[in-house]
Amino acid sequence: MDKIPLMPMKQSFLEDMRIWCYDSDTHEAVIVFNGDKENIQMLDPIWIVNMSANDISKLF
Repeated sequence: MDKIPLMPMKQSFLEDMRIWCYDSDTHEAVIVFNGDKENIQMLDPIWIVNMSANDISKLF
């Protein structure tokens, strides 16, 4: 296996992020947004490397 398969992530999309947390029921990291935006669930933390530098800074 030459490359790790990564989920494609949107870029610079965390302006309306409210919080990100761990969901103990599904064992996923969940990014929760304000308003009616759909939450994002990430099963594998390596998916974060597919985000833009601004998004990674915002998560930090």
